[in-house]
Amino acid sequence: MEALMREHGIPLYTLESKRPLACFDLIGFTLPYETLYTNTINILDLAGIPVRSVDRDETHPIIIAGGHSATNPEPMHAFIDAFAIGEGEEVIHDIINAIQKFKTAPNFKRGELLVALAQIPGVYVPRFYEDHISR
Repeated sequence: MEALMREHGIPLYTLESKRPLACFDLIGFTLPYETLYTNTINILDLAGIPVRSVDRDETHPIIIAGGHSATNPEPMHAFIDAFAIGEGEEVIHDIINAIQKFKTAPNFKRGELLVALAQIPGVYVPRFYEDHISR
């Protein structure tokens, strides 16, 4: 199916509404196992969303992830905009409220939204941390 979608330029879409995934404000991934990392990257690519978070702009959805494998988010830091560390149920309403507030603002800036998300306890936004390992 993936090969046919790529061959015919069909972006990944939702089953319920048939809306392309890239049209949403927020896309969340549960990462229970490290083996799902490559599936996450493939989903973003198939949806036509830039795989690396630094390549996304105001027109792209915010990509968040949580789950057991997100307790160490660093392997996926380049691909996910924000991680919910711990219980996602504790922070999801704050995340949604922040996204709604910024997406409805007349001069929406993705960077400002990411700063707001980073202020929520339990949310890690990798963009604001320096990678000391690859230096």
